[in-house]
Amino acid sequence: MAKNKKSEAALLEQWHVAIENSQQQTEIATQITNFGYDTAKIEEGRALLNATQTVWQNNQQEDQETTAAFNAFKAKREALFTLYNQHRKKAKAKFKRQPQTLVQLQITGTIPTIYISKIETIQHFYTQIVQNPSIKTELLSYNITEEELAQGQDLLTETQQARTHYLKEVGESQDATKQKDKALKTMENWMQDFYAMASIALENNPQLLEALGIFRKS
Repeated sequence: MAKNKKSEAALLEQWHVAIENSQQQTEIATQITNFGYDTAKIEEGRALLNATQTVWQNNQQEDQETTAAFNAFKAKREALFTLYNQHRKKAKAKFKRQPQTLVQLQITGTIPTIYISKIETIQHFYTQIVQNPSIKTELLSYNITEEELAQGQDLLTETQQARTHYLKEVGESQDATKQKDKALKTMENWMQDFYAMASIALENNPQLLEALGIFRKS
């Protein structure tokens, strides 16, 4: 599509100028009327352009919301991972002579890198601490507070919720992009027909063609 050559915003503005000038300049309006582009036909193009601009703006809004949702998710995720890493390090040191506890807390080996697996590991870690008072008591004596453990659980929940919201926004943004691409293509087809007609109707008036955004080499 032509939008690959110019930004979509620039294309929309170019189309807007062409449609407006086709009616504001009497000579242009007179000449293109002979080719079927009377006021009604131009109004058809204007209405189509307005609809396209609305869909385009909606897509821009959805993209912005997706970016904001990702940033919120990223902030929660990083805060959770940072806190978990601190707690994991202390737990490994505290229970270094208790291999069964290390296994129970799933803190042997390396931390999973895949997001879902990592979240499951973190969830298991905090669940085991809550469900085992003896483990919790020993950790509380190792510079880990009740507030920190509660914060870890809260961050886990908030991170999962933030990711769910982000994925929802991604879906909405993708749908809005499809609608935008479809609208742009429909508008582009209308404008291509318009430009083809204008190039013939105004072929002896290069200045009028330029008013529509059509430039010919000298």
